[in-house]
Amino acid sequence: MVDSFNADLVNDCGRGLVLEGKSDHRATYIELLVTCGAAPPKRPRVQRAWQPRLDSNGQPSEFHQKLDVGLATFPQSMEDLGQVVVEAAAESGSNTRPMRQENTPEVERLLEARREELEPLRRKQLAKDLWRALRRQRHQRRDKEIADVAERKQGLKGLQRVVQKHAGTDCRSEVNHKKGILVTDSDGIAEVSAQFYEDLYALGPGEGQEQEDELTGVLRPVTVEELTLALKRLQRGRTGAEDGLVAEMLKTGHAGLVQTMAAYFTDILAGKMYPPAAGKVARLSVIFKKGDAREPRNCRPISIIPVMAKVFSVVLYCRIRDAMESLFTEEQFGFGRGRGRDDVNHILRLVVEKSSEWGEELWMATLDLAKAFDKLYHHELFAVLLTSGVDMSAVAVLRKLYRGMQAYVKLCPGVESRCFEVRRGVRQGDPLSPVLFNLVLSRVLQEVESVWQRRGYGTNVGQDLRERDLLM
Repeated sequence: MVDSFNADLVNDCGRGLVLEGKSDHRATYIELLVTCGAAPPKRPRVQRAWQPRLDSNGQPSEFHQKLDVGLATFPQSMEDLGQVVVEAAAESGSNTRPMRQENTPEVERLLEARREELEPLRRKQLAKDLWRALRRQRHQRRDKEIADVAERKQGLKGLQRVVQKHAGTDCRSEVNHKKGILVTDSDGIAEVSAQFYEDLYALGPGEGQEQEDELTGVLRPVTVEELTLALKRLQRGRTGAEDGLVAEMLKTGHAGLVQTMAAYFTDILAGKMYPPAAGKVARLSVIFKKGDAREPRNCRPISIIPVMAKVFSVVLYCRIRDAMESLFTEEQFGFGRGRGRDDVNHILRLVVEKSSEWGEELWMATLDLAKAFDKLYHHELFAVLLTSGVDMSAVAVLRKLYRGMQAYVKLCPGVESRCFEVRRGVRQGDPLSPVLFNLVLSRVLQEVESVWQRRGYGTNVGQDLRERDLLM
């Protein structure tokens, strides 16, 4: 029974809508077809793992045959090549996503209640209760796995695997907006997170003036051996981007695929092909660290980038690693080969013991650089790169990759924010980011070192050895 309707309510429905009925006070029949705008396209569900079907000899021959057919069409870009690989994988493999575990009775009860509830406010409250129940369920599973590790006596490594598996899986049911408003709906939480990182990655007035000089250097083509080593560095079981490509699809040893990728990477370094636009858009997976979970600043953004872009980053990393690590100071132990946290602890223990033995006064200070990866200015990064002796062709490509970067926040399937610009910072999750950050930090430490030497800071512990009290 239709008397009237509000057209404004159906104009934003995002799909076609049919209203039909008859009036209760006049003999008329109404059939109204409202054509609304098309619904915004949803991003495809990302893959986490993939396995090819093997023949009797244990080889992925079916996948390789379909790759041969796809490569015969001569893909014109990296995006086309990735699509060829994904289509071949879809026809000759299977997703190895783990089976879903059973929910607790509390979660099942809330799911059923939310499905049957029609009143909006009550349904919203049930959704909040469901989030809390799901969080308790994850904690129970984590505690059970930790107890199993202890019972099986798997040691510290087993405990670390469990902790890393469950790190950052807590879903936030509410966040604080910068205006002091408490946001509780999932779309609003994604938008608040996006606004926080957009402000964090933004530049102030007069900041970040990059030089646009043309860079030229001696080009070394990307070889098959070089790319094969880069593919070996990719870890299996990692989440892929929206293109559906995962590392397992590139690690099957198909010679034609590796040769094609090496040729495309060489063209990108030579400037004949522009880096794929998809590699400039990162999906931010927000992981809670510590403190108040309602504050966006207490989370760490992990960038999920396409696998092709990650392979290219690994190739660049292997090329510039030696030249960049030679510029690192002796005090730097993070993100370096052959040095780590254990070395720092050993040195500090020796300093404490010698200070106590010699009766020397010892002071130590720790400095936590908040959001250090996210606040690195791009123009400062390239200024250091230009004076570091790195191949100019690699610097030119890096400049193109960092120009026009974008990101969006994804909380869970179907809940994601708008895209926003990334004007500063290095991406957490990119293989190149640690060494780039270390390079800029080494320049800062060199300036600090010269000041300390001039003022006579530090303690002489040998003829030519000077221990500088720096702990980062």
